[in-house]
Amino acid sequence: MIGFPGAGSTRKGHVVRYMVVSGRQQPTTFGELDGSTAPRLEQIAGVFKGAGFPVAISHNVDAWFKTHVAEVSPVANALYMTGVDNYRLARTGDGVVLMVRALKEGYKVLRALGVPITPSNHKVFNWIPEPLLVALMRCTLNTKTAETVMAGHANAARDEFKQLADEFKALARTTSVTTPAMDRLCTCFDPAVPPVPGGSTRIPMNWRGVWAGLGVLAGLVLALTLLI
Repeated sequence: MIGFPGAGSTRKGHVVRYMVVSGRQQPTTFGELDGSTAPRLEQIAGVFKGAGFPVAISHNVDAWFKTHVAEVSPVANALYMTGVDNYRLARTGDGVVLMVRALKEGYKVLRALGVPITPSNHKVFNWIPEPLLVALMRCTLNTKTAETVMAGHANAARDEFKQLADEFKALARTTSVTTPAMDRLCTCFDPAVPPVPGGSTRIPMNWRGVWAGLGVLAGLVLALTLLI
């Protein structure tokens, strides 16, 4: 049985400031590797739920972890590219564009390997056109939550994120999927590599599918309005 916390923190001296993440964003997740729902799984999930954590049980936790790496590795690497400063990354279009493209490349690698995107609602990142997803990510990054659970983690765990990126790249090399954005971001692990200039926007965005995406978004908003 393995799991992953829906929480993040930063440490300064003897003080730890932590944040429990919203269950909509990332509940604390547990799963048996064989996909079963054993009594111990329900018991430990119940303990965390009783302690106030949003909890989920995954029946394909291996796919859940691979999907998680495909998502968080580009975020951490883009943070390294911009000096491990989430606010600076939010202002730096090139970093966010590469982050979004690397995330989508990771999803392509998983599909090529036959690994389902887990949880399945994360497939929406594939459907959102690049400019809209970049705008969404910039808003997400420009928050205190991102400062704690993203930048704080990346700043304290550079070795961990390098290991994750190396292992994911090894998976990618077993497929025919090219990963130019992922590869470029992975050059930023070395602290000696200077961060890109803040606010840099040299990489043109891919505007294909934007109007279709806006139409889908408008339809979703209308549907939600009618339901409410």
